[in-house]
Amino acid sequence: MAEIIDLHTKKREEQDRKAAVERSKRLEAVVQTFQCSRCAMKCMKCGSQVEPPASTPEDQSVPYRLCRSCREEYQEFLDRLHGRGDPACYWYNREWMEVWKAWMHYQDALTRYQLSEGFRRVIEEIKRR
Repeated sequence: MAEIIDLHTKKREEQDRKAAVERSKRLEAVVQTFQCSRCAMKCMKCGSQVEPPASTPEDQSVPYRLCRSCREEYQEFLDRLHGRGDPACYWYNREWMEVWKAWMHYQDALTRYQLSEGFRRVIEEIKRR
């Protein structure tokens, strides 16, 4: 007599397999997002390729990996925060300042998430595979 197939077990196994594949895809997506957003070879603000970091004191004063253009804008942002800045650059207005503030908050949030227990567990889970 032929073997009897337990349809409930077979269905559960298929659901478990699909759930495992879906979870794996989601975990990979989370890790890939952070690998790309924190890539050492691109500007953290605009995404353009950057030169390897120089070891000059002025480069070490900027806490972000920025291309030359974004670094100049960041310096202008800092100057304007302290009441300085080039008044002839009218496009560096209140809204521009808000964009930089929001970007910096976003960078801080990414860092906090990378340091969170949940993110560390995801990394460990991927390493175990």
